[in-house]
Amino acid sequence: AADLAAQGIATVRLDFPGCGNSTEPFTAYTLSNMTDDVESAITYMQQTYGTGRTALVGHSMGGRLASLYPQLGQYPVTALALWSPANGTGLRGMEFLNIDDFSAVEALAAEAEASGSISTWGVDVSGTLFTEMRDSDPNAALRESALPTLLTYTGHEGILGDTTQAETIAAVESLPDGRVVLEPFAEGNHNYLSEDAATAAALDKALRETTVAFLVEYLK
Repeated sequence: AADLAAQGIATVRLDFPGCGNSTEPFTAYTLSNMTDDVESAITYMQQTYGTGRTALVGHSMGGRLASLYPQLGQYPVTALALWSPANGTGLRGMEFLNIDDFSAVEALAAEAEASGSISTWGVDVSGTLFTEMRDSDPNAALRESALPTLLTYTGHEGILGDTTQAETIAAVESLPDGRVVLEPFAEGNHNYLSEDAATAAALDKALRETTVAFLVEYLK
């Protein structure tokens, strides 16, 4: 945010329900609620700083939401920056639950949808999230919106599978202004971190510089 401010680009940063400093329960963590939160953030941005070009930057599930927003949201978006987006098709996007057996994910979804929510991954997950995930295809949404898109993945992902990464890379590479950047992040984990302090600093610097250069190109 500070780097973007230095380029004259204002930002609003938000925590989705049940995450970070959010005071909402994790059961409110659904694609529709996250879309509403992005709408509110853009509304605030425009009321505070004025209307102008808008880009979305999202990590993991935030990257999935950013991919889907042009399809789900009301505001026009100029560009997307996706950091390790959880863009598996349908319920395969629930990889963050760390369940290798996909039939078990489907069973969880059925139970959550029947009862309203289910306790897993240390939190109560809404049945609505499972339903909305099943009905969503973020890579198809990327192709449909055809927006300038920056995509990064790390070399030690650990959460998102090879299929998700390969399909998302292919989707972004198919875009007229799609950009895939991998090499600077080869030593990072899903959160662009490393146990080695120097490597962690290099990852942070590369992610900031890559993202800021992309956003300056399309927002200025």
